[in-house]
Amino acid sequence: MADDWRRKKRGIYSKVFKQHVVAETFEPGANVALVARKHGLNANMLFRWRCDPRFEPSKDTASFLPVEVVPSDLAISGNQDMSEPPTKLTISLADGHNLSIVGPIDPDFVVRLAKGLSS
Repeated sequence: MADDWRRKKRGIYSKVFKQHVVAETFEPGANVALVARKHGLNANMLFRWRCDPRFEPSKDTASFLPVEVVPSDLAISGNQDMSEPPTKLTISLADGHNLSIVGPIDPDFVVRLAKGLSS
């Protein structure tokens, strides 16, 4: 009789739901216990799902990096020397994507960008 009660109380969650919840736990600043509580789950169960390769977040999902856009003090003039090609910088990311920057390049910006991409 006790087994019947447990079966009725157990939740049956789809693979998509588990993947979604597990992905939430990998977000920057996420707390597994809080994510579990938000979805009415036990944190220990969520930790088990995180270890299960079936529920790993998909590698194809888009991830966003924080970007800060600041106005430039540089003004592009019509008298620019067109004989020189524009500067182009390409950064290969760990996930295989490339980031290209074309135009005047500020070394401080490149350092901040590299630090941001590495974290």
